[in-house]
Amino acid sequence: MLMSEHSKRSNLIAFATEARLLQSDPRLARLARVNGIDPTATQAGAEQEFETWLQYADMDELTDLLETLHTPRRDPYATREQLIGEVRDSVAKLLGRPARPRKVTLDAQRMSRTEVSLRLATYLLGHEYATADVQVMLGKDQLRGVNRTRFPVEQFLTEHGFTRAGGESDWQGPYRPPTGSHALIVTAGRKAWDVTAPLAPDSRILVYAGGGPLEETRSSTESRVLGALIGHAVRDTKVQPLDVLAVAIPRSKRMRKLAQEARKAPRLGAAGLQVVTVDRTGDVYGLPFFDGPLD
Repeated sequence: MLMSEHSKRSNLIAFATEARLLQSDPRLARLARVNGIDPTATQAGAEQEFETWLQYADMDELTDLLETLHTPRRDPYATREQLIGEVRDSVAKLLGRPARPRKVTLDAQRMSRTEVSLRLATYLLGHEYATADVQVMLGKDQLRGVNRTRFPVEQFLTEHGFTRAGGESDWQGPYRPPTGSHALIVTAGRKAWDVTAPLAPDSRILVYAGGGPLEETRSSTESRVLGALIGHAVRDTKVQPLDVLAVAIPRSKRMRKLAQEARKAPRLGAAGLQVVTVDRTGDVYGLPFFDGPLD
C-alpha cells in the first residue's frame, strides 16, 4: 500500500532533518529534497511532527515505513503497538542513540469522548466495581476510516499498565489491567452505550459518554454536550430494571457545575439517571457507589 502524501511528507520531515541520518541514508535525503523539505528545520520540531504521525498511522503505513528503513519483519502477526516500537527502535539505531519511550500527547484544552470512556472503564476495573469484563465501544465518529482511532487507544492503555491479550491485529480486543482478573474489551460498533460494566447478577452500569472542553469557553458547548447525552439516555428502551444508567463528561469547572445542577433536577432523579464527571487525575465523580468520591 502506498503511503499518502501527508504520511510520506511527515515521516520524511522527521528523518531528513537529522544530519547524521542524511549521511547514513542518502536515499531519504534525495526524497526529502524532492518533497521540498527544509533541511534546516529543528530536530525537536521534526520529532514532534513524527510522533503525531505515529499516533495516527495505520498498520500498512507502519509496515511500509519499516521496509523503507530496511527493518526485517520478524513477527507477521505483530500488533500496531509492536510495529510502532519497531519503528522507534529502527530510528534510534539509525540516529545512533537509545530509543526512549514516548507518552501520549493529550489535548490540554479538551478531553475526547474516547478518553472519557477509557478513563471511566479503567476506574471501574481499578476499584473492582466491575464483576466481569468491562466493554468500551467506539462509534463511527471516534474512528478515522474503517479501523483507525482518532485517539491512540492502545498506547494510552499501555501507559496505564494494560497489556494486550489477543484479539484483532489492530487496536481492538481485550486488554489486561495490571491487577485484577477482569479485562477491558475495546471494540468498534453501533451499540448504544460507550461503556458497559457488570455490577452484580442482572445488573450493569450503562454509560453514554461525551467529550468537551476542559477550559471554560464563551459558547454553550458544555450545556449542549450534556443535554444531548441526557436525551439519548432517557430515550433508551434497552435498560433493564436493575441496570444503572449514567452519562459521563469531562470534569471541567463548567461541566462540574452543570452536573451538580442536573443531579438536583427532580425528573432526572426520578428516572434514576446518574451524571458522572471524569478527571484526568484518574478520579471519577458521581458514581452511585457509597465509597465513590463526591463531586
